[in-house]
Order: sequence, then structure tokens, then C-alpha cells
Amino acid sequence: MEVLVSIFGKIGECLVEPIGRQFGYCILYQRNIDTLSEQVQILEAAREGKESSINTAKRNGQVIRNEIQNWTSRANGAISEATELLQVVKEVRFLDLISRYRLGRKVVKKVIAIKELRKDGEFPQIMEALKDERINFIGIHGMGGVGKTTLVKEIAKEVEQDKLFDAVVMAVVSQTISTITEEGRARLLTNRLKKENKTLIILDDIWKGPQPADIGIPFGSDHMGCKIMITTRHKQVCNTMAPTSVDAIKIIQVDVLSEQESWSLLKSNAGHLIESPTMNSVAKEICKECGGLPIAIVTIGRAMRGKDLEEWKETALELKKAKPLNIEGVNDKVYNCLKLSYDYLEDEEAKFMFQFCCLFPEDFDILIEDLVRYGIGLGIFEDVRIQKPRNRARSIINNLKEACLL
Repeated sequence: MEVLVSIFGKIGECLVEPIGRQFGYCILYQRNIDTLSEQVQILEAAREGKESSINTAKRNGQVIRNEIQNWTSRANGAISEATELLQVVKEVRFLDLISRYRLGRKVVKKVIAIKELRKDGEFPQIMEALKDERINFIGIHGMGGVGKTTLVKEIAKEVEQDKLFDAVVMAVVSQTISTITEEGRARLLTNRLKKENKTLIILDDIWKGPQPADIGIPFGSDHMGCKIMITTRHKQVCNTMAPTSVDAIKIIQVDVLSEQESWSLLKSNAGHLIESPTMNSVAKEICKECGGLPIAIVTIGRAMRGKDLEEWKETALELKKAKPLNIEGVNDKVYNCLKLSYDYLEDEEAKFMFQFCCLFPEDFDILIEDLVRYGIGLGIFEDVRIQKPRNRARSIINNLKEACLL
């Protein structure tokens, strides 16, 4: 009897989610239509910006990449199809549930398709903006953990490979940014940057937007060869730092991952076992709790790799019952996943080492030798012969990096 109950229980779990989704097509009909309309407007703006960059590049005799032209064609097709669908859904009567279900399903699928198309266009959009001589400011915004830093690091690699700039400088700003108050120091930095014909300055994780001149960066008419690219969680920061000329600005929003992308990322980090009938439903619950944030998905996926079903269920429960933190700049879903990853660390040495690393400033380059000396002095390592603590420290740090905690 218990076996039958278990089987029927699993069948019920597998049926509840799809049935709820089907009802959602009708219940959330208008909300999904509004979402599609908003996504079409965003995609149209991205397409227009890309087409403008293409036209400029053609006038300058530059070769247009095939992926750029392909993306524009796909965007045109998606906008056309979505516009036609939006026109059709407006004509459906309220009580025509069959039509509302059928069209509501199409609307949701089109929203997902447009979001994925926009994501495909983020990298090419930025590259085209960097090549456009009219644009000297690129602002990339999105919630914490969505992958802005990873994106700009890849952009920096691509730019250096293609030799688009004489110099590429990247600095992590975070919550505090000190303006250069001494006129002499500001002039020194400005003069140094002006020695390069073309310079790309990447300011990562800006919270409050200073004017470029306040931190010694020549900008706009002061040095046309200098471009600034920033990442921030707040769009207003982009607007504050950007020049007054609209043609010189490119602002791009980085969205969270779609449901399908989130699942693929979780599977690649947790393993294919989550596709099994016993694991599938609870793994999907955890994936949903990650909110489409890559850092949360990767962290929880690596922490749960090799865990049994009961541990997966316990983790899903912990994520669901976690209370909001209300800490500025800290996404609750990201924090909860990081905390669970920390809790799953197998030894106290690793936990202590993680806490110790947290005492250093953000993005500080911590040397293994320093950790070894501090570790011996604080009694973390029992064997004081230098080679064993060094190997142990290196092993712990590698494990923390593997768990996405460092």
C-alpha cells in the first residue's frame, strides 16, 4: 500500500505543475499580454540601436558580422509575429475561454522567445556600440547576480583580441568610489589617459554615479578616444553618469535567465541525476527559488552535486522558508543559496578560512602565503611545517572557489 501511495504521490506532483500552468494561461491572460507588449517595445529599441550601428559601420566601410545581421533579421521576425499576436488577442471576448487558453499559451511562449532573443543580442549590441565612434558611454544594468561582471569580462577579452583599443582598463568600484580632490592628481591621470588614442575604461559594480571628470577620466569633447563602460544595479546610475547627448549613449539591461536556461544551468552544475523521476520535481522547486539568477543557480547546483533525495528536499524547504533580509544590494535568493553552500562545507577549516577571507576588502587579491601565515598564527593549521599548511590552504581555497564562495 505504501508503494502505491508513493507512486500516486509522484504522479500527483508531476501533474500539479503542468495543470497549474494551463490554468495560468487564462487567469493571467491580460498580465501576460502586457508583458509581451513591454518586451516588444524593449526589443524594438534594441533593434533600432543595432540597425543604426550597422548603417554607421557600412558608411565607414566596415564589415558587418553575420551574427549581427542574423540577429537583426530574427528580431524583425519576432517583432512582426508578436505584433500580429497582440492584435489578435485584443479581439478575444472575455468568456471565450478556449480562445483565451490557446492564445494565452502562445503569448507566454512568445514572451520567452523574445527574452532569449534579447539575451542573444546583448553581447553583439555591446560590441557594436564599442565600434560606433558616436557612442562614448555604455551602461549595463541589472539586478545583482544576473551576470553583468561576467559579461563585461568577456567583452574585455574580445576587445583586446580584436585590438579595438590601445588600452583596456577595468576597475571594480563597488559601494564606495573616491573622487580625486587634488587637482594635480586628477590632471596626472587625465594626461596619462590622453596619451592613448583609444582607451576603454570599464567601471564594474557602480552604486553611485560620479561625473567622469571627478575621478580624473577625460570624456566626451575632452578626449573623444576615451570610452566608458559601466555595470550597475540601478539604471539611474547610468542616466546620472551618461553625457547629455542621446546619440552618445547606449544603455543595456541584462535580464535573469529563462526557465529553460535556468534548468540547463542547474543540470550542468548539479548533474544529470536531476532529470530522474525521483529528483525532477524537487530540483525544479529549487531551480524556481533561484529566480533565474546565474550565481544562485551555479552555487546551489555545485553544493547539491552528489546529494541524496532527502537532502534535496531539505534544501528546497530551507529556501522556501528563508526570510527576506532587507540588506541593501543583497538579493535574498542569492544570499540564501550562498548560505546553503556555506552550510554544506564539509569541515570547519574551510568555514573558518571563508570567514577569514571575508575580512579582506572586496575583490582584494589575497595571497596564499598570507593565508598560510595567518592560519598558522591563528591555529587553523595544526602542523606548522610550512609546506603542509600551504598545500592545505591551497586545497581549501580551490574548494571554496569550486563552491562559488570565492
